[in-house]
Amino acid sequence: MLLKNPNQINLYYNSQSELGKKCLAIANANKSIVNGIDITKTRVSQTDWSQMAEMLKINVRDFIDETSEFIKEKSKGDLNIDEFDALKLIQNNPEIVTKPIAIYKDKIVLARHENDLLKLQSPDTGNIRIP
Repeated sequence: MLLKNPNQINLYYNSQSELGKKCLAIANANKSIVNGIDITKTRVSQTDWSQMAEMLKINVRDFIDETSEFIKEKSKGDLNIDEFDALKLIQNNPEIVTKPIAIYKDKIVLARHENDLLKLQSPDTGNIRIP
């Protein structure tokens, strides 16, 4: 179950990706408590992946980095899988998720760039700082 502590950022990230490392650094530079969840070391449940996709209004398959070597080899250029297969694939190969997911209060962001974490702050507060 996804925890929503009002003073905490839950950051689901891949420590093997540069974007994951940068997003963790930005999250740690703000005033909130950061719960960094390295998906390559901590198993995230299929329910949590589904909930995050639902909150983002995307398909679970959209979490998968189709440019990863694993996916290129497995799909041979055509990754045609349903949501259930995508959940299994992510569960067993979390390194294929390279975009961090940050949850803060009632907001969620799928970071394509480290500055995407700034979308979590309220426009009038500046409660997330850029290091």
